[in-house]
Formats: sequence, structure tokens, C-alpha cells
Amino acid sequence: AKRITIENLNSASTITFPRFPEHAILKNLPASRLRYWREDHITAGSTFVKPATTAIRAIIDCGIGLDNAALLEIPYQKGLIVLNQLPVLGLFDDQPAARILLGNLLQYLERRHIHRVTLAAPNILRPLLPPHYDDFHDTADYGLAGGFEDSRKLWADGQRTAALLRAIRPDVALGMMHYPSALVALGRRLNGGRMKVIASFRGPFFEYMRHHERGFRRRLFLRAAVAGTALLADRVIVPSQGTADELQRRFFTPAGRIAVIPNGIDLVATARATQSDIPELADLNRDETPVLCAIARLAPEKNLGLLLEAFRRIRATRPASLLILGDGPERTALETRIEAWGLAGAVRFLGHRDNVYPYLSRADGFLPTCQFEGFG
Repeated sequence: AKRITIENLNSASTITFPRFPEHAILKNLPASRLRYWREDHITAGSTFVKPATTAIRAIIDCGIGLDNAALLEIPYQKGLIVLNQLPVLGLFDDQPAARILLGNLLQYLERRHIHRVTLAAPNILRPLLPPHYDDFHDTADYGLAGGFEDSRKLWADGQRTAALLRAIRPDVALGMMHYPSALVALGRRLNGGRMKVIASFRGPFFEYMRHHERGFRRRLFLRAAVAGTALLADRVIVPSQGTADELQRRFFTPAGRIAVIPNGIDLVATARATQSDIPELADLNRDETPVLCAIARLAPEKNLGLLLEAFRRIRATRPASLLILGDGPERTALETRIEAWGLAGAVRFLGHRDNVYPYLSRADGFLPTCQFEGFG
């Protein structure tokens, strides 16, 4: 292989210039956002000398005469190497441009390796799916619906999933949540394909079983299904260490097969969403009454009865308001309880909201009462 030497200079730069402003790495980053990042104005602590070869592209220029580069793109075998000197991690919290650049870098490198993304889900969920994918399959077309009922249904759905996998022919299949993960793992086994399978368990399943499933045979079936999925999958992704610990302790999953990947937060988008107006709460801005907020599906496992009882005790000692965002099967019962307690004017059931951030921003406290949570 041909050797290419990249010289690194210990020289800082206060201004960097986009050489290819249309490049995906520089999306939403005009030249004005690539200068004077810190109090010392430094945008890059050190820089690269531009190689003479045209095979290497300088995406961001800097230095006297623009002879140096802060970000290089280097073709390597069938892949790509990106060398970056801008402090995108060190300034992630302070500089919006650093956050945007880091996000662009990750997305760009990901798409260099992932050539096609196919989603399979119920068609009713399609408006809620992420915008960037290449193909969509409605799982209803394959007779897939529901969740863990019994071993007969699991086996039948596994065969249907095998047919779906044969139609898509992925290199990697990801199941999101416990039942889809079980279907993907079983479907790969029945299909005999060479694809890799990733199971993504988003919450503590044993705690769910403990609170909401009854009967020895039922619990045994569920434990066997989840443990079997984890053993059939090549890797299991969970959003928290607590969920990982549960998998090891309760479902005998080898630690080396588990990867903890916490959910990310787009700080720029969140800050922007927080600024949205909420006219329905305008009256709450005119006094100093404390405002509490809960966001949950109105279902038994969210334990909102405890929330209302706690709020009733608070109201017995001082004025306060409670906002409840979300909807679900328990809404009528919860509203009836509030009416009976004479707290209808203090508790507001606001229903589902696509943007919850302005409500959280307005509240003085957030009250989670869910019996178990995997942060997934």
C-alpha cells in the first residue's frame, strides 16, 4: 500500500475557512461560524500541512496563505479516514458550531459505511419514524402484529419475519424493543442467513414481568423468550447500565454481548424547541404559584395514582399547579379522581404533545413516578 505522511504543526488558528462549503461535514456551518470559538479566539490548537497529493482533500483551510488544514479527508482502501483538529469535544457544551460539526462528522462517516437503510414497522407508525431511510415495509403485509402471547405465536411470527428478511436481505438486522428483537433473532435462525443480528432492549423487562405478568408458566415463557433472544443475537444494545445488569442477572446474558449506548440529546434542537410559545399556560405566567409537570403514557405502569396522591398532599399545605402531558387508557379514571378531590382547577390533563420542551421549561419541577424505567 502507498504510504502517505501527514505533517502535524503545533500552531494554533483563530480563523478557519470552509474549502468545500457544500460538503456534508459542513452542513449548516457557514464560514462565519468557523472562527473565534473561545475566549482566546482559537478554533484549532494545531493544524496539518496540506499534502501535495490531490487524493487528500482539505475540507477546512487555515493558516497564513491557507497552507494548512484543520480537517482532512483521506481515501483509504475501500473506506475513508477523516483527520480533525477542531476541538469539537472540548467545546461541545459551549459552542453550537462544535456540536453541529461533530454531528455532521458522525453522520457522514456512518453513511459512508451504510449504503441502504430499510425500515419495517406498522404503517400507522410511519409518520413517527426518522426521516432518513431508503425503503419501508409495512409489517402488516407479512401478518406481523402484537407481542409476546405464547410460544405458538412466537414461532409463527418468527417464520413470517424470516420471509421479511429474505425479501430485504440485509447485512445487519436490528430489532427495536423486546418482541421485534426476538422476531429478528428467530427469523435469522429460521432463514439461515449470514446477516448480523442486533437486539435492542429499551427497558428492564424483569421489572415489567414482576409488576404486570402473572402465573408461573407465563413468566417462564417470557424469561425463556428474552434470554433466548439475547443468546441468538450477535449483540444486545441497552440504554442504561441498570438494564445491562438486569440482563446479566435475570436473563443470563454474557457481559461481552451487551453494549450500553445511552440515548443522545440534540442540545441545539432542544434549545430551539424550548422557545416555542404555549398560550394555554399564559395564566400560569401571571403569578408565582409553583408548577409541577409529569410526562407519561396514562397507563398503570406509569403509576400516576401515586403522583396524584402526592400532589393532593402538596395542595393541602400550599398552592401549586400540576401539568400532565400524555394520553392513555387511564385518563378517564384519573380525571374522575381529580374531580372527586376537588382539584380539577389545579391539575391540567393536556394530552399528547409533539413538543414537550416548553412545558418542561415552564415547570418548576418534573415528577417521574414510573415503576421502572430503562431510559430507553
